[in-house]
Amino acid sequence: AQLKLIKSLEFTLKRAVQLGDPGVIQVVCATQWNLCLPLLQHNLHQHVREPLISVADVLEEIDSMLILLRCQVHMEIARIEEDGERLEAALEHLHKAMHLNSSGQYREHLRLSFKRLRLSAVLYESPERPEDQAGMLIEQAKRGKQKDNVRKNRMLLVNAGLALAPDTFQIVLDSENEVKGKSNSQISYLCAKAQHHIKSVEKVDEHLKHLRNGNDRERIILWADLAKVACKQEVWDVCRAACRFCLLYDDILFREATKHKKTQKNKANAIMMVGQGDSSSGESLLPAKSFSFEADLLRILAEIRFINAEATVHLLRLQGIQLNDGAVHPEATYQSHPGCVPYPPESDPEWKMYSLWIDNLSWYAMENFQRAAEIGEELNEAWIVHNAVVHILNYNRHLISSGRQRDIIEYLQTLLGAIKTVGHDGSTDIFLMLCNALARGLIISWIPKPKPVENTEDTAIESSRKAAAKKQEKANIIQSFSVDPSGLPDIKAALEVCEFALQAMTGTRPKEKVSIAAQQQIIATWVKAKQLNQQQIRHQLGTQEEENNDEAQNPLARILVGLEMYSCNGLGLMDFTVPSLSQLVKLALECSWSDSLVELQTLTRLTYFAYVSQDYERVMTCSKRILDSDENFVHNRNIKKYGVLGNRVRQEMLSTTACIQGKSIMENLSGRKHLRVAAVKSFVQSARKRKIHVLCISGLQRIFKILGYQLDAFSQARSSFCLSGAEEDLTLRTSLYSLLFHIYADKADWETALKLLDEAIQVLPQTRHKLLIFKLMATVRAASGCNFMMGIQKVSHESEDYLPHVWRHLVTVSRSIVGQLSCFQNAIKQEAEWQRVDYLMEFAECLYCNQFPLNDAIKPLEWAVDLLLRMKFPMQSSQEE
Repeated sequence: AQLKLIKSLEFTLKRAVQLGDPGVIQVVCATQWNLCLPLLQHNLHQHVREPLISVADVLEEIDSMLILLRCQVHMEIARIEEDGERLEAALEHLHKAMHLNSSGQYREHLRLSFKRLRLSAVLYESPERPEDQAGMLIEQAKRGKQKDNVRKNRMLLVNAGLALAPDTFQIVLDSENEVKGKSNSQISYLCAKAQHHIKSVEKVDEHLKHLRNGNDRERIILWADLAKVACKQEVWDVCRAACRFCLLYDDILFREATKHKKTQKNKANAIMMVGQGDSSSGESLLPAKSFSFEADLLRILAEIRFINAEATVHLLRLQGIQLNDGAVHPEATYQSHPGCVPYPPESDPEWKMYSLWIDNLSWYAMENFQRAAEIGEELNEAWIVHNAVVHILNYNRHLISSGRQRDIIEYLQTLLGAIKTVGHDGSTDIFLMLCNALARGLIISWIPKPKPVENTEDTAIESSRKAAAKKQEKANIIQSFSVDPSGLPDIKAALEVCEFALQAMTGTRPKEKVSIAAQQQIIATWVKAKQLNQQQIRHQLGTQEEENNDEAQNPLARILVGLEMYSCNGLGLMDFTVPSLSQLVKLALECSWSDSLVELQTLTRLTYFAYVSQDYERVMTCSKRILDSDENFVHNRNIKKYGVLGNRVRQEMLSTTACIQGKSIMENLSGRKHLRVAAVKSFVQSARKRKIHVLCISGLQRIFKILGYQLDAFSQARSSFCLSGAEEDLTLRTSLYSLLFHIYADKADWETALKLLDEAIQVLPQTRHKLLIFKLMATVRAASGCNFMMGIQKVSHESEDYLPHVWRHLVTVSRSIVGQLSCFQNAIKQEAEWQRVDYLMEFAECLYCNQFPLNDAIKPLEWAVDLLLRMKFPMQSSQEE
């Protein structure tokens, strides 16, 4: 859209030139410049090259008096031409900008840029100054193609660093090299590595002591260019070394000056009257100019702070450690020297040294992020502070997700203070995430921890329902908790942070959208802080007397607040006076949700609370809405929007909803047995949505509990279980096939039953669980009068107890007398003596009932008597007799 406007203004500029009115031409050029400003980023500015050249040429033709505008346009064109490797054109535009710089505010910037480009254009001259040598080497490495030898580009970067710091750069660069010498253990090796790194980087502080030639600004830019090129080409050790040298100037030149200015400002404010004390709270500590070279250097230093922090995180990850995580002890147990008593790693000085080094690296990275935010606050530029917030939240996501926000709470407080000074740069979502992380960090350690309970879904739901049904009876039995009084200051501070975030959320511009997910997180934290602080929340759900209230106009926020109040009740702390569940359900169904995942989560939680309160009607209403909307999800919503994790969470919530729906149906049958079909279908749907094996099994086990012969439902359950990849619980899978087989057998549908068993033989792995399938296969063939020896051969290698049991079972299903006699004979041959006696008696009974000769029926009995007479029984003692 922006490019279309720029193209249309190009035609407008041509028509203005045809009119010949200088005033109109200047207005169009200024408008075009303003449109091009958002596209002057490194990856976009090539799109505005032609429009900017047209603006520069037209203003030059009419000899416009907009000198500053013309100077800025030529500077940007020079930068675009440089990135396009058109160095002569870039030098020409820089030369024009230098002539137009009448105010002199860009003098130093233009001088250094022109000098750098001139050195790049003349590659065959050998400059004398080390700064010029370093600049030439950096430009050569910058323009090196990606296909070039990586070692060649690395050598150029290293030589540039050596030109700027010949005495110390190589020492700092070698800080990450392998430690020479042999180590007695892995712990000793890690300790030596840490000591070597610490001693090497300390040499950076000696650099400026030997270098006092007054060209600090030029060297800052050169070190920054070296660090940026090394970062882009992923030469991380050179990048980290260059960043340390560059930031040395920030620590000595700018940081000390800033502290001095803050001290002077605080003294001045202390002398001033109280009424005048807040007049300059949001002003920058730098001179208020349209352009300041010092401010530009600070922006460069802020960028290097970000690069240095990310490069340090990269170094931590090379050690196998995330930012702000402690050192991980090697898997091999520390072994001391022979003759010494082993002691734990915590008391090992070498391990302490390595752990301290790891902690210092994390601290160093976080300090760089924090210093970048401080620079943004000094410059009063919100985008720098915003980038610091994004970096800290991203790299500490593992801490936030595991509830360890308190480890970084000081940095979060610093960021919030900076945002209060400069604003949140229009990104309310990031601001809400920061406030939520800070507030959570303040209260999380003061939340009382209940006694451990069984972590099963059924137990949790049943206990919640019993608590709701017998609330008054158990009011005195429920374990109550009290908040530690020493945590009240943190809880009140968290409340202030949440309320500040909520005010910013409600005060956003109409065009600025705030995601519901970010609102949900901060609201949940706010409600929890309210509970810890023993404060009730007024629930305003759009009643008649509240129609004119501003809070009543935000139904989404009121639904989220109500849900969190329900979630916080029954935990042993103060219980909220919650709004009516029917009102929440009504509002949730009527609202227009911009985030389908939050909508699904909200309706799922409402379904759960309705089930706990035994509100069958609300359960069915919410669950039906959820399951119906799922059918249209793929067609109406972009499923890729939520990613793998979001879609997995969505499937789990759908499974939970279907499970609750099925349980609610079963508990409200009231003699309507036909509803069992609907309950089974709900459990089947729950099992199909669950991709977690244990949860899928639990869903199928509920189906078995119902045990209604519903053929279609069990067929769907079988297919969903196969899709879930649950090969571990073969017993359940085999039982499911067995149940389906008996359903077909009861219907005398032997053809379908055989197809089912063939499928089971192909699907199930070769384990003992398959024996049941072979047994069923032999049973079907025996019942149909076919040859069943193939099924018997599959189990012939099993134990002596199992095979006779199969033969005995086939007697009961075999149609022909010959088949029954054959089964008896095989069972008798392979059974132990006691069981053989029983089978001989049954065999004699079978012969007699089928009218065989009496002598034939007596012979098995005589055999049984002989077996009994030959058996040896243990003799009992006379006392036992």
